[in-house]
Amino acid sequence: MILRFAGKNLLYFDSFDLEFSEGLNVITGETGAGKSILLRGLQALLGKRVELFDNDETWLEALVLIDAVDEELKELGIQRGEHIVSLSAGKRWIYRIDGRMYPQSVVERMFENDVHFHQQNTHVNLLRKRYQLSLLDRFCDNPQLFSDYAEAYGRMIELRKIVEELNVENLDQRIEELNRELALFEKYKPSEDEEKTLKERFERINKAKQIVALVEEILNALDEDLTTRVWRLSFSAEKMASLVPKGLPGLLRDIAEKSDEVRKLVTRFINEMQLEDSREVEARLSVYNELKRRFGPDWEDIKKNWAKLEREKSELLSNKRQLELADRELRSIEKRCWDLAEKLHDNRLKAAGEFEGFVRQHLQELAMSLKFSVKIGRLNQLTPSGISDVEFVVEAGGEEKPLRDVLSGGELSRMVLAVHLSVANQAGNVFIFDEIDSGIGGMTGNVLGEKLKSLSRTSQVIVVTHLPQIARYADTHFVVLKEDRSMRVKSLTPEERRYELLRMIGGEDLWGDVM
Repeated sequence: MILRFAGKNLLYFDSFDLEFSEGLNVITGETGAGKSILLRGLQALLGKRVELFDNDETWLEALVLIDAVDEELKELGIQRGEHIVSLSAGKRWIYRIDGRMYPQSVVERMFENDVHFHQQNTHVNLLRKRYQLSLLDRFCDNPQLFSDYAEAYGRMIELRKIVEELNVENLDQRIEELNRELALFEKYKPSEDEEKTLKERFERINKAKQIVALVEEILNALDEDLTTRVWRLSFSAEKMASLVPKGLPGLLRDIAEKSDEVRKLVTRFINEMQLEDSREVEARLSVYNELKRRFGPDWEDIKKNWAKLEREKSELLSNKRQLELADRELRSIEKRCWDLAEKLHDNRLKAAGEFEGFVRQHLQELAMSLKFSVKIGRLNQLTPSGISDVEFVVEAGGEEKPLRDVLSGGELSRMVLAVHLSVANQAGNVFIFDEIDSGIGGMTGNVLGEKLKSLSRTSQVIVVTHLPQIARYADTHFVVLKEDRSMRVKSLTPEERRYELLRMIGGEDLWGDVM
């Protein structure tokens, strides 16, 4: 609800201060007095971008009462209750709510569902299919069903997001890869100490192999045939001791004995030496080399990557379990959403005919001979509002067309009135009409006044009009007066209202005498 609207330097208005009432608020005045300028200023103040002014000194302010706010607005610090909204306009528009600066989009969101502007050549909520659907749903008056669907749909969206986040591409394949990677660790249980021991063993085995090769070479050089031949030579030398150099037989005998002694020593060494098989050690070391290649290069890297792989596997297994649970719940909640959406769709189909009848009756009383209909199609996917594709149409030229393609500004305003009068539960809305009386008068004007009055019993209505048939129903009446080079807005007393109504009926300016 708009409790108060004030401003300075709004085109021809030096200043103004309007206190609106709960019911029907009427603004009248001579043609060209600037009545619509006030509504354009109010429209700008409540977050709509309109072509209005280029004056750095323009200032607008309103005291408003907000009955409900959504979660996004609550997060921005805006709660239900009274708020002061201000706009410093000019080359840059600066909005404030309770003294704190906010972007234009936040101010627009604050009022988009509860304040409805209806003017010539202005985009209005009624032209939006989503809003048309909300009106039909309010006519259906089944809040529990809508609440159940909204809750189920919200949970479905939440679960879809969870499934999308958890459903990593090739999840099972990645888990298998991790199992293979970790199998190396599980099978061999590697450790830094073992690697050090294996390297020491490998070094000892290599040295032992070198020693064995050396003694085998000695053994080969001192083979049994050589020793036997030396012994034979020593025997022969002894037989011919007188013919050979002195000492040769003894020297040959010593060589044979030493050679035989060396052979025995080397043979015993080889037999006593337990040469470890290097193949097992080499195979084990190759595992460490493979680990370093894949997870190294050093042991610290191996341990970090080992732990990282274990964490990843644990997370993926947890994700897989969560995914299975979420996927199971998602299938269940999707079925519930479809069931509820079907019920919503059936309710809308049943209510559409009755709603059409109410709207057509109001249009007829407002002298609009239009065949109004509600087209309802069925969508093949779930949306926040169900599976119904709803659009308001009127018959023109033998075919049904959307409202925007058929109605003029004045006709559209009366269509808005007819539609909202047909919908229950209007409390808390604000309706602002400019030129709703365009092209009508006489008894139709009186009917229009009665219907605006009827709407104002549950909603605040602000209307600019030139018809006394409408102005007579006002709970609060303002008049815009022309003064030399400016405009002034005045709230009328009961006596002043009588003069204004007489002026509107007779067309004479009685305000000079009154003032």
